[in-house]
Amino acid sequence: MREISLALCDIAQNSLDAGARLLKIRVWATDSKIGFEVEDDGEGMDEKTLSAATQRGTSSKGGAGLGLALLEEETAASGGRLKISSQKGTGTRITAEYGRGADVILGDLGSTAVTLTDDGYDLELTVEMYGKTEILDTKKLKSASPTAELQSRGVLRLIREDINKFIRQNGGANL
Repeated sequence: MREISLALCDIAQNSLDAGARLLKIRVWATDSKIGFEVEDDGEGMDEKTLSAATQRGTSSKGGAGLGLALLEEETAASGGRLKISSQKGTGTRITAEYGRGADVILGDLGSTAVTLTDDGYDLELTVEMYGKTEILDTKKLKSASPTAELQSRGVLRLIREDINKFIRQNGGANL
């Protein structure tokens, strides 16, 4: 999972399994760190589940239970950290931060955003590259244009291209 896009997809799948409809994702890169935060409005976790969330084999939905365990190992190995906060009934927030020397890449964030939007999420994606910010809010897009138009391949292609172009133009292509 050294590719942030893959980690985001894994976390998003868990959010979907937990009944989330809104995902807020923030991805950032600075001279010293690279990281992401995912917040959802799913069912959340009780304290017992939360305390075991990063243990291998722990899955509340019948999966392999490796995603958060591997993510925690990766962030620690890079000198970074993983933080999970959750409350039953209100959702979950996962923050992963990597030390800048880590062998971590962003991956195709534009396609990840399109995939999550296509899966029916209301997605707020904020990408911050060295002090410059790009925000995609599909909830606002959906209210500003007919759903059919948003779901069309043309609009989704433009979203993907815009996000990836922003990342390339602001030094994120080599992360």
